[in-house]
Amino acid sequence: MDSCWDSPVEATSDEAALSKLSAIAKGYYKDDFMKVLVGGNRTSKRSPLINRGYFARVAARDMVVKRFLEVTEGKCQIVSLGAGSDTAYFRLKAENQQPLLFAEIDLPAVVIRKMKIISGNQGLLDLIGITREELLDSAKTQLCVKTNDYVLASADLRKVEDFDAVLKNKCGLDLDLPTLFISECVLVYLEPSDSANVISWISSTFKSAAMFVYEQIRPDDAFGQVMMRNLESRGCPLKGLKEHISTDAQINRFESRGWTKCECLDMNNIYYKCIDQNIRSSAEKLEIFDEFEEWHLMQAHYCVVLGKKDEEDGILTNLKLQY
Repeated sequence: MDSCWDSPVEATSDEAALSKLSAIAKGYYKDDFMKVLVGGNRTSKRSPLINRGYFARVAARDMVVKRFLEVTEGKCQIVSLGAGSDTAYFRLKAENQQPLLFAEIDLPAVVIRKMKIISGNQGLLDLIGITREELLDSAKTQLCVKTNDYVLASADLRKVEDFDAVLKNKCGLDLDLPTLFISECVLVYLEPSDSANVISWISSTFKSAAMFVYEQIRPDDAFGQVMMRNLESRGCPLKGLKEHISTDAQINRFESRGWTKCECLDMNNIYYKCIDQNIRSSAEKLEIFDEFEEWHLMQAHYCVVLGKKDEEDGILTNLKLQY
């Protein structure tokens, strides 16, 4: 991808990783791998508002991943788009809960950086099941690392043909296996036509698929306009938000492109109605918190989408946001 798109978006990914590191340090959730994958000895301290926001984001995704693994009994694949410093594979593998294949896709510079970090950490190499020499050789010849249950590769999401070739050839995805795609603030940076191509490709390629999307909504009110201007000033315009401004628009985005069912809730509803109450209560005891008005306003401008493409009464029937 061209540099005018890459660098600012990579920077937002790095900031998100540091925010997660802050939430982890405060005890919002357990993650033994984030500090390693962020690289160096960097630390971060965010406000209680930001810590709780990232806790909710991670809890929502972990909830969907856990339910997907349960309904498929682990006989499935997961693809993380714009994976960045994502630790999900390592956390699942450490608990012996990983799917048959976990693929991470990102920009070339991000993939190279992650390969370098993994190559210098024996614990990560052991989890993946590869030697340092094997990883470096694969990285040099293919810009891809592949083991029995893990793939790290680069693809341009704006070019569906490239994306198709990478997932089929480099990643070796089984198109007949249930596959969960994860997009956390990734598709929203693409032009609507480009993200539509990705969504359509998945529904037309896989027999059984689900997609978890976490991204911004409601750009038209005062908070939304400030949010848009802030990211535009940093060279990261939310191009996808022009068309997908509401939960209803997000649902239509999927159901009009071959997906059999789609749910979308803003993060207030996800937080209070979907995330396990015990997990939420524990998190709420960690820091003094009095920013409730700003919290609810911020959460109203983010959503979770869960799209499903499956046969009637298929294996993903019981995969839902709300029960």
